[in-house]
Amino acid sequence: MTTTSQDKNTSKAAAYTTREGWDQRYTQHSGMKAAGTFVHTDNGNRQFYRTKCDALDRVIKATGTTLQHKVVLDAAGGTGRYVPYFLKRGVDHITVADFSRKALEAAQQEYADNPRVDTMFSDLKDAQQPWQRSYDFAFVMEAIFLLPAEANLEQAIVNMYNALNLGGFLVLSDVFPTETLHQNEYIVRRSRDTFERILAERGFGVVGYVRQSFLFERQVFRRFQPYIENTGSLFYWLNRTAMHMRMRPPQDSLSDVKYLIARKVARA
Repeated sequence: MTTTSQDKNTSKAAAYTTREGWDQRYTQHSGMKAAGTFVHTDNGNRQFYRTKCDALDRVIKATGTTLQHKVVLDAAGGTGRYVPYFLKRGVDHITVADFSRKALEAAQQEYADNPRVDTMFSDLKDAQQPWQRSYDFAFVMEAIFLLPAEANLEQAIVNMYNALNLGGFLVLSDVFPTETLHQNEYIVRRSRDTFERILAERGFGVVGYVRQSFLFERQVFRRFQPYIENTGSLFYWLNRTAMHMRMRPPQDSLSDVKYLIARKVARA
């Protein structure tokens, strides 16, 4: 039987957009990277996550509050990669929600002895979300661009609204380009205007945007890229210096990832 390129694309899309696909990927791959993430070396990825944590610190600063004693929802949180970050910042509790039971099993195993962490089976697209808590912060990172239809995005925003306390913050990561971009069969980078319209319709006010990085998620140094990524923390510090100098990736490029911060300001 001949496998066509269309078959391969369909299979790849299923791996990123279906529950079965993610379960299979979490079963097959340890430390799996999220869809849409540029593949750096292992050492480069460690520096990348350190950079993401720096960006999250800037996000929290932009809200005018801290994570101390807050209750946090990490929606589409996978295996709980960001749990250590939140715990270190002093949250009272964090819920890792995901639609992959394999991912949740890994998170449960990792944090079984920590009463400040729990998990919840949850699909961003589902209308029925039995939230057991009310949250001060809800994060949807490296996932919102996998929702196939605008109606799915609207439902996800409604779900986050229902999960949050009045005055709580929603943080989304994506490119937020000027015009909606269909990156491939399974990634849709919806425009900034689309996000802001849906958020306003669903009771959120946009606080602002925080840029993630300058050097990551792209190949800047060409053939020297692996060497620079594998030289201690050099890549991290080069990026940090560039950010301090207010350098930024090309506007609307796939490497220009930002965090959109919105606040629940009105009851639906």
